[in-house]
Amino acid sequence: MLGGRALRARGQRIVMTKAEVDIKIRKAEADDAKEIEPLYLELMNLHAVKLPNIFTSEIKVDLDEIKNDICEFDYFYVVTIDKKVIGYMKGRYKNIEESLFVKERDMIMLTDLIIKEEYRNHGIGKKMLDFIEEEAKIKNISSIEIPVYNFNEKAKCFYYKNGYNSYLERELKVVTKVK
Repeated sequence: MLGGRALRARGQRIVMTKAEVDIKIRKAEADDAKEIEPLYLELMNLHAVKLPNIFTSEIKVDLDEIKNDICEFDYFYVVTIDKKVIGYMKGRYKNIEESLFVKERDMIMLTDLIIKEEYRNHGIGKKMLDFIEEEAKIKNISSIEIPVYNFNEKAKCFYYKNGYNSYLERELKVVTKVK
């Protein structure tokens, strides 16, 4: 049991005690790119299906692109069970300068957080959020912001359940270009 629940993998029930499950969150490395690739594709294609006028669907991701992201993003972590990558999260540090309308603040803009489907709903996502929140505290960063598209009700519920609140919505209208 992990957090009081059994893990399921590919439709089969896997029962593991906490002592048997070795969950770790660590900085991603270039060698993780191949294991991260199916998660990148899942996330990309979810967005492409729901918002085809904005996102493209893909059948393959260039591993060099993932490796580049691992190097370029300020925060790129993988979550592993027994050294096998089962999820990742990535984000950037961002400082908002004070202006007439907004107060100065710094944040981690967490752009991706995904876990392989068979490991969802076992508290692993919460562990990932706790981890990035601890990083923010250590670095004296005042907030974490997570853009979530309106169609993604599961993600919105997950973040709300973990103390995140929506404060901004964007409206979109696609218009025809004049040629």
